[in-house]
Amino acid sequence: MARNRSIVPPLLALLLGCNATLASAASLETWRHRDVEGSAYICVPAGEPPFPAVVLNHGVYLDQRGLGAAKQKGYEPEALCQALATDGYLAFLPIRRSGSSDLRTHLREVMSAMGVVMSRPDVDRSRVTLAGHSRGGLLSLAAAVRGSPARSYMLLAPASGNRGMLAKLLGSIDRINAPVLVMIERSDKFSEVQDTVDQLEAALRSSSVPHRVVRYDRGGGHDLFLAPGYYWPDMLDFLQNPP
Repeated sequence: MARNRSIVPPLLALLLGCNATLASAASLETWRHRDVEGSAYICVPAGEPPFPAVVLNHGVYLDQRGLGAAKQKGYEPEALCQALATDGYLAFLPIRRSGSSDLRTHLREVMSAMGVVMSRPDVDRSRVTLAGHSRGGLLSLAAAVRGSPARSYMLLAPASGNRGMLAKLLGSIDRINAPVLVMIERSDKFSEVQDTVDQLEAALRSSSVPHRVVRYDRGGGHDLFLAPGYYWPDMLDFLQNPP
């Protein structure tokens, strides 16, 4: 079936500092990987495949309240999806279906979504990035430690998870075999997120993992990464020029 094509709104193109180019409209599609089912917003860039890809995982608020409530709070999956595609990346934004379940179930969904993306014929498997905001960032970190096939990771205001989970992950940080970007806004209202980034930065510095940590002081708090914003150029720079 042919995909619909749309032009990125001029304001968004201006915000992202790029020329508006044709990319597929964000579509919410179902997927299945082995015995795990899910849905995802998918956007495909203009041009000839295979494309680099970004798998971008949402925070726990959506798990607890649902997609509609998350959108009311400011989550803009369609805008994130199309912004990535406009910049040349196949965007895959999975929506977890297990609700506010345990982290192990959420991680299984994340790894399954990665399996779907890695099996797509229009994806360059050597250029797949796993990313996430809040709990999505924590899950991306967990996937990295557990041998995800991603070639880079972006952790946006990552959460700390259950008691002891972060310490276990940081204790295995040297298992990560790809560059890591960590981003946070200093006005993030969750002190545990600030602590997580501090501990993560210390662990990365003492490891051999190539990494970059960016702390902003321009506003937006924990919700900064729910939509494209001023952080976008730094994110693109990491995708195009990893450390």
